[in-house]
Amino acid sequence: MNQIIKAQCLVLLILSVLNAVVSWAYLDYEAPCSPSDTENVCDPSKFLKCIDNTCLCNGTMVWDVKNVERCGLKLGQVCPIYPSFRGPFCYGTAVCKESDGHLQQGICTCVSPDEPSPNGEYCIHLAHNVGEYCTQHYVTCSTTDRLICSGTQCTCESGWLVNGTVCMAGFNSTCKVGSELPIETCRSNNLLKCNPETERCECSRGTDHIWHENTKICLTKAGATCEHDDFHHYECIEKASCRTGPNGLGRICTCNKYHHPSPDGTECVQDPVERILAPGELCDPENLVEVCNYAKDNVCSCPNKNFTCSCDCEKPFLINSKGECPAGFEAPCENLPNSPINLTCNEEAYLKCHQIGENSTCGCDSPLSQFYDRVLKTCQLRVGQECDPSPDKISCPETSICRKTDGDITRCWCEHSYKPSEDERRCYYTYSATQLPHGAACQEWNYLEFCPKSWNLFCVNGTCQCPEEIEGKIW
Repeated sequence: MNQIIKAQCLVLLILSVLNAVVSWAYLDYEAPCSPSDTENVCDPSKFLKCIDNTCLCNGTMVWDVKNVERCGLKLGQVCPIYPSFRGPFCYGTAVCKESDGHLQQGICTCVSPDEPSPNGEYCIHLAHNVGEYCTQHYVTCSTTDRLICSGTQCTCESGWLVNGTVCMAGFNSTCKVGSELPIETCRSNNLLKCNPETERCECSRGTDHIWHENTKICLTKAGATCEHDDFHHYECIEKASCRTGPNGLGRICTCNKYHHPSPDGTECVQDPVERILAPGELCDPENLVEVCNYAKDNVCSCPNKNFTCSCDCEKPFLINSKGECPAGFEAPCENLPNSPINLTCNEEAYLKCHQIGENSTCGCDSPLSQFYDRVLKTCQLRVGQECDPSPDKISCPETSICRKTDGDITRCWCEHSYKPSEDERRCYYTYSATQLPHGAACQEWNYLEFCPKSWNLFCVNGTCQCPEEIEGKIW
């Protein structure tokens, strides 16, 4: 029993420790802090201390982005040799060098050709390689090697291309034929060669090539041969592909469908639009000559990849009979007069702009008597509401009809053997309806008690009658 109690106490102790650890919040460099705050502390793994109510490095260290963003030791400071992975590490390019026979600790020291800075705290370092960190104190990128500091690392200056850790001459940059220096050698992987006369890098295939600045490579013009060998081909300009030429002779760069080459072959120009498709008309997203009316915000919409596409509005806009795209159901809207079309609710769908708090959205005019049908994309009256059968008025649900009920009032009403759903959005079949016999009292609008037309009975003057009786004949 004592062992069980001890085990339970141990579990409670571990949980309390874990809760305490979880409750700590480690603060990053330069974050506000308080020495008295035991829950929000400066991150000890980054060797940060709360100094003047700010998380900073102490006087022997400085913030170093090279060492995974943590405090680094200045020159002359004692540093750990083993275990070295714990840190803190020496700042910048300084290394921890063994001192006085100590195997576990050393002194932060510069390595030749680096030299200590005038204040003796950092190493003066000239970076010669792409990727070297350059934001530390007294670190500069070598301009001789065509390097510049970009962000936190050295990279090639404009006109020169990265090749591993060095820079090579790019398009139209100076070069020297036969030079072994990378900065004087054109990068052949980008299909460049050095022109001995101009001493400038140019595309290796002369006039068949054009330099593409975004991809940093020479591309083959439209109409030029792109044949290289049995398995490879030269890359073509944008919107062109390497295809078999006329009569199957060789391969040439050919503009894609609905495009044609410019006179100089440096670009593939889109063919002019031949026809503007009407709203609801079938479309093809890849067809660039028969397009939806983009001027009215129509797009080629493909709700499901297995079905056909048609010209429609992008959600949450809703197309109207004019082919325009006013705001649809639950879309943001604007109550101000003369607002842009995409801020005006679609009136053909009987949508109105409703302000809810600071926001305005499109909804049905009266949510209590109307609802939005997402299939038909329009507001409809609920079953039982007064209606107007005119075609330009808001309609009843598909499973009901607008008809006279009691008196001269017309309402959205269920047909015989159907009754309204609980939300009054539709009528559904019910087996509880009563079919009245011949001569029974009836009300034409009563969908639960009615004269069955399948028996050739009709409700006339409040009585179930046959057509013959209506004409003066008997049952």
